[in-house]
Amino acid sequence: MSNPVFIVGYEENKVIIRFFESSVADFELEQKIFQCAGEKGYTPLIIETDSKSYRIETFYTGVPLLYD
Repeated sequence: MSNPVFIVGYEENKVIIRFFESSVADFELEQKIFQCAGEKGYTPLIIETDSKSYRIETFYTGVPLLYD
């Protein structure tokens, strides 16, 4: 999927804004999974969303997860 994604902010104060344009995905289900993962610290936290057309998330620099 290719949805527009924007990183907005300055230095450490950044957010990610995603606009959902694909008609294939179930963004309400994705939002529930993303919210649960964010609460556990695996993904950025959701700041605002309507679960249909956009999501605003916290931004942090990360690294890929490794499996040992």
